Amino acid sequence: MVRLPLTYKMLLGNTEALTSEQLNSVAPSKSILFLSTLSYQVFKGIDQEILLKDLCASWGDEIGTLISSAYSHAKKHSEHEIEIFSEWMITEFIKIMLVDWAENPQDESKNIGGLDEVIVFIKYLKFVQKYIESGVHGKVILNEDGSFNFNRTSYPSYIKQFEFGQPVGVIYQSVYAYAFLQSMADAFPKCYANYLHHYNVDSSWLIANFFNATAKLFYDHSDGYPLPVFHLSNNSIAEKVFREKLVPPEKSTIQKLLSRRYLIFKKHPFFQLSDDRICILSWRYLMDAIGNSVPYDFYEKSGVSKEVSRWVHFKSHYVSDKFAENYLFKPIINQTLHKNHRVILFDSKPSRPDCYIRDNKRIYIIEFKDLSVSDSLVENSTYDEITQYFKHRLVENEKGKARGIGQILKYIKEINSNPYIQDDFVTKGINLSKIEVYPVIVYTNSMFAFPLVADIVNEFFDASSFDTNFKEIKRPITMSMQVFFDHMDVFHLNALHKVFSCYYRSSAKIRKANRKNNDMDSFMSRQIYKHHSLEQTNALRSKSLKRNYHIQRSMIGQYLDFLGAPKN
Repeated sequence: MVRLPLTYKMLLGNTEALTSEQLNSVAPSKSILFLSTLSYQVFKGIDQEILLKDLCASWGDEIGTLISSAYSHAKKHSEHEIEIFSEWMITEFIKIMLVDWAENPQDESKNIGGLDEVIVFIKYLKFVQKYIESGVHGKVILNEDGSFNFNRTSYPSYIKQFEFGQPVGVIYQSVYAYAFLQSMADAFPKCYANYLHHYNVDSSWLIANFFNATAKLFYDHSDGYPLPVFHLSNNSIAEKVFREKLVPPEKSTIQKLLSRRYLIFKKHPFFQLSDDRICILSWRYLMDAIGNSVPYDFYEKSGVSKEVSRWVHFKSHYVSDKFAENYLFKPIINQTLHKNHRVILFDSKPSRPDCYIRDNKRIYIIEFKDLSVSDSLVENSTYDEITQYFKHRLVENEKGKARGIGQILKYIKEINSNPYIQDDFVTKGINLSKIEVYPVIVYTNSMFAFPLVADIVNEFFDASSFDTNFKEIKRPITMSMQVFFDHMDVFHLNALHKVFSCYYRSSAKIRKANRKNNDMDSFMSRQIYKHHSLEQTNALRSKSLKRNYHIQRSMIGQYLDFLGAPKN
């Protein structure tokens, strides 16, 4: 749910609770430790009111009671739901604290508590106040057809915080990293060896699984807070890997990294508190460092940049085409959806879909997109620029060439007049008038779950009506690769149309709710990940949780076998 971040004025009005000297009395490293702890607790989903209550209890009767009472008053009189600790705002504030720390890197941080925590909390609220006041916030408007959309100033603001509402899967990220490194072992064996040597390990499995095991360690043992810090001396391999990803102490380096949105958290998710103690700046971006950021890391540290001089070419040819399509998309789809009676075909020709599936009288045409979303788009673009950006990637490019849904519709026209030569269903006695066609776009970047994306795809689809002999062409489905991975057991156990019917029901539910309620908070909360996930799939899972777990684990195991993962 998207809620309004708690600001200083909401809590304490125009009263100055602390002097400027008091506000600057806490060492930046102590502030970072407290903020990173809060970030983790928010990321994990701990109830924020309980979190505030516990903090107030630790701050003493006088201060704790004052803040607790002030929050109760703010909540009662606010027209919006309040988010006490915003992961988005905390991440932004940590960026400020990192610059302060770079100016005074010698302030060794041990523990933080009591009045120091109160001071950092007040500074955080003041930062949120300033940030919110500098922004532009819009409202929901009702279109003539009864549908809702943000006005032209709302989406540019909303896209900046959108990623903080997205779920992150540590298993998927680890598998992603391992699959990528295995693809590099095939494409660039010498560079692959250089990369392993750089981290002093003998297999990519150790890199991917080490991060997974480390993350799991924290997940399993950090129900209490404050979050324990990690001691580098516990593990010799850990020390090498972690020290590589510590925030560098140089102010110029930090400022350069901060110029690229959240790059510093992706490249350096760990912050050094003392000689052997570190904390994790952002668990969200730690997960990114485990998976999505590995191609960038490999490009920088393996020597492959000497063979492929431009990152853009490496990304498009070796990451998107060679790796993502051939090591991620195709094997997972084929393994998960394989059934004796199904036809599953992959084709690399531009005129063919990435994946064609026919299950009896239903055809699924899937386009796979491993695309990035630029930092500049998220930070500084207008509504028109954001719309144009996604249109060029999922409808047609700058030169008017079909992309995404445009490619799918073009192919639907083709098979209407000339069925796929490898699956001539007409000769098998199936008439076009009995076939349902499902257009599906599967993407890897979670930013493509942004509500505007589905709107753009659907609007183009609705405006592109044409006559065919098919029984029905369903509305497009846009879905992330992570969602598919997370629901492999569901896809494996059920007919595809039953799974996708969950998507259609979720979409219909959102549209119906939008017509009834144009409140901004309610509208925004409905647009989050649910619209692009398979919200109602639990009904399709086996009633035995143990069986679901066994199937999911078995399928991941088979995929790792395909990649050549070690058995132990």
